[in-house]
Amino acid sequence: MGKVLPLLALRAFTETGRTGSIKSAAEMMGVTSGAVSQQIRLLEERTGRNAFQAYPIWCGTDGSRGGCFPH
Repeated sequence: MGKVLPLLALRAFTETGRTGSIKSAAEMMGVTSGAVSQQIRLLEERTGRNAFQAYPIWCGTDGSRGGCFPH
């Protein structure tokens, strides 16, 4: 059998992906953002992979592009 992953870490990962932010995930789970970060870090250590990739965001100040776009 493969590695068993902690359910709380999986929930933190799922909520973060669903809401788009650690802060929002923490609010949904009723915990601090630090607790969510810790669970995601645990999941990354167990799997040996990054859970998320960070992308720089560009937002036009005049709104000409209709919002924010990844670089």
